[in-house]
Amino acid sequence: MQFIGQTHVLNVPLQNPEVSIEIIQAAFNEVYFNRFKVDLSEIRAQIVNVTTTVTGQRSEINLDGLIDPKARGQTLGAAQAGSRDVWFDGEWHDTPIFAREVLPLGVTINGPAIIEQMDSMTLIEPHDKATVDISGNIFISVGVKQ
Repeated sequence: MQFIGQTHVLNVPLQNPEVSIEIIQAAFNEVYFNRFKVDLSEIRAQIVNVTTTVTGQRSEINLDGLIDPKARGQTLGAAQAGSRDVWFDGEWHDTPIFAREVLPLGVTINGPAIIEQMDSMTLIEPHDKATVDISGNIFISVGVKQ
């Protein structure tokens, strides 16, 4: 909200769903006074933007089917899309590249490795370990001795 003719836009939370013009104006006057220490209650305020938040419960969403299980490889080798040299700790390492959507569920990948997908890349450094869970999430354990 803001006073008509001013540029100071302030967030005015309303705690009760029962509102009126008077309640909204009073809430704005309070927020304005707390911010600027000036009482301008004789000037009318205007609503610039309204944002609502709804909190509730919904049933659990099963994400296991986001990637077709038939498209996943049966082995880690089936998911390998190539390799490249990557510089770690002062030396080059031949680093396998895996396609994330083809990774078998439950597989463990010992670093170094690169996991690529359409919109991102995940780097598993040497001495790190990645595990793919039943939903395709990648969990990385850092500094795990092989």
